[in-house]
Amino acid sequence: MASFVETFFPRVTVTIQNEAGHKVYLKCGFEGSKQELERLEPGDKRSWSLREILFPLRWCYVHINNDNRGAFWAFNVQLQCTDCVWKITEDGAYHFNVENKWVKYQLFRG
Repeated sequence: MASFVETFFPRVTVTIQNEAGHKVYLKCGFEGSKQELERLEPGDKRSWSLREILFPLRWCYVHINNDNRGAFWAFNVQLQCTDCVWKITEDGAYHFNVENKWVKYQLFRG
């Protein structure tokens, strides 16, 4: 039988894959992620697993090219996923949503 924590606060997996035709650079705010920008070659992917009890927000910064770079929420409650899948393409970050559709997310530039 699942514990209280497992029932109400399930483990979440976030996977980000580079589907751009060139390398991109990624940095995410997950425990265990690298502290510096990490290079992802085409086809490379990274995954993190977490259990969030309070304030379930996790961000990533992606540098696709000099014109297309910024941060996005890789995990938050509104995404409604426990297996959160993202792809990075030439034109941005896309999340595979609960309706089984790829949805483009705005990159926030600082």
